[in-house]
Formats: sequence, structure tokens, C-alpha cells
Amino acid sequence: FMDNGGFAGVLTDTMKTMAPVYEQNGISRAELKQNIDMLAQLTPIQWAFIFMMQNFFLGVLASLPIALVCRRK
Repeated sequence: FMDNGGFAGVLTDTMKTMAPVYEQNGISRAELKQNIDMLAQLTPIQWAFIFMMQNFFLGVLASLPIALVCRRK
């Protein structure tokens, strides 16, 4: 929203650069292009929701080992 599509541009450029690696892992160019187009169409609120959910999930996973290490004896 505030970067005028710069963030989405970086992601799509990265995916285009990594296309040979994706192809080696069995992802076709058509499927990759479809995914790039989908990323470019996401709204800012969808981006925020995706990253919020990712942070919640990773936070839950990271909190368990941190709690184990930092517990009082």
C-alpha cells in the first residue's frame, strides 16, 4: 500500500530469478507464472494477514524451546 508495489515487485523478481531451481524441483513454468500473478494481486490487508499468521505460527514453535531453556530450576 505505502510502497506502491515495491514489496510485491521484489518477491516476484526473486521468484523469476529462482525459476530454474523451482523447475529442478518439479514446478512447471506455467505453475510458477500462475503463482507470481497471484502474489501480485494480493491486497495490503491480505499481505498483513499472511505475515501475521506466519508470525503467530513461528512464535508458537519458537516459544517452546525458549521456555524450556529459560525455565527456573
